[in-house]
Amino acid sequence: MMGKRIIMVVAALAAASAGDDLVAFVDGWCAKTGGSREPRLVVYNRIEKTGSTTLTELLRAFARQRVYVDGSVVNLGPAFWHDAVLTSPARRAQLVANVANALARAANETVVAIGHLDYGAAADLAPGDFGGEAIGRFNVFRSCDARTRSALVYHAADKANATACAATDDCSERQRATLAREASAQRDRALTARDGTVDVARALRSYDAVGLVEDLAGTLDVMHCAFPSLFTHRPRPGARGGPRMNACDQKARACAARGEAVSDRVRALCAAGDDAAVAAARALFGALLARIRAPGGRACCRTARPPSAAAPPEATRKRTKRVGSRDRLQAEKFMRTSLVAPSFAPA
Repeated sequence: MMGKRIIMVVAALAAASAGDDLVAFVDGWCAKTGGSREPRLVVYNRIEKTGSTTLTELLRAFARQRVYVDGSVVNLGPAFWHDAVLTSPARRAQLVANVANALARAANETVVAIGHLDYGAAADLAPGDFGGEAIGRFNVFRSCDARTRSALVYHAADKANATACAATDDCSERQRATLAREASAQRDRALTARDGTVDVARALRSYDAVGLVEDLAGTLDVMHCAFPSLFTHRPRPGARGGPRMNACDQKARACAARGEAVSDRVRALCAAGDDAAVAAARALFGALLARIRAPGGRACCRTARPPSAAAPPEATRKRTKRVGSRDRLQAEKFMRTSLVAPSFAPA
């Protein structure tokens, strides 16, 4: 199946990532986003090893501060991952039912559906599946080198030496199956259409918001512009970074050499055009963020819906434990120390 995929990193990619074409796209994005209603349903087809656990916990932390709590963040479990909803009509129907139920319970709140869906499966979901509700989409990107190093740390039994393994052919060869799966994740989750083609420019521009792992604060700013009702806070002026992403934060010793090279065998596993795709995502993200943060940039952004008048009945709430994972604690600390309630946020 992988061999049949047509890798169409279009010849116009450089132009699509810079210059007049990028300026024109940002102009159009501002007009479209600032002039449209905020969607009530947002799909996040998360990519492995791009800080998605931390970002999910941040979204849950924001949800806990709104009238409706954790039920507005819907975790789509492994039964729906990858292209399962395209290959199984029953699973697709169940996914649609789960999300539709969350929308019905959530009153006026935004619902975020999160899972390791392939791009084609995520794009296959349509407003008609949810009573005409518009669907917003976002994703966060990271270089293949960094993702494969993080994958080695995450999966390795020898955590202390996992990063060094990425630079050693015999060690990385033993991890080939795991690395191959992780290395192709960015292409599969974020860029590959249902017919197997990869058109980077088109795929990136189909998202309402894109972000980068290395600038979580900027990523939240772009997301806040596209989906303001998700947020109760935004980054403080000049803020960058945020919680260090899960695997490397938990095993700091193993990730000390973040700039360490990876072996040629690891490099060969990276999807064709992955570096170019990340470069395009970085250019697009930088242009959007610069426009949003420029004077008058908030004219590009959607207006938040009024918050729900009252919380839904207790029986309809979906709660999580107050004492959570390291990622959850990091997310809540980040909210306390790096974010500030903005004047344009929901009340």
